[in-house]
Amino acid sequence: MERPFRPVRSVHAITLTDVHALRIDPQAMLRLIHTDNNACDFIISPLISLQTRVIENCADILLYSSNIRLAHAGSSIAQLYQDPEVGPVPKLSQQDLANMIGVTRQRVNAILKRSNK
Repeated sequence: MERPFRPVRSVHAITLTDVHALRIDPQAMLRLIHTDNNACDFIISPLISLQTRVIENCADILLYSSNIRLAHAGSSIAQLYQDPEVGPVPKLSQQDLANMIGVTRQRVNAILKRSNK
């Protein structure tokens, strides 16, 4: 069976902690999913959760202002770092915050200046 043409994709990510990543052969992954139900559940469940988060993120961008999205991001970060096992809150730049909420650094700067008045 001939595989369909897939263009090369470039994916960028920013992490707040150390991360280890590896590339998995797509054909090997498909064989595993088709032959092992536990592995299938282990792989598919997080993908469904990811899809839900992506849909929620798209809805947030469409429905909420950048001010509200920035407040939600700050609240989420504060909640995550309340757990002592996670460690101290990392220093985040305005660009990091802008990347998180899908706006420019200049927009984050304007929101923060307005909130400090």
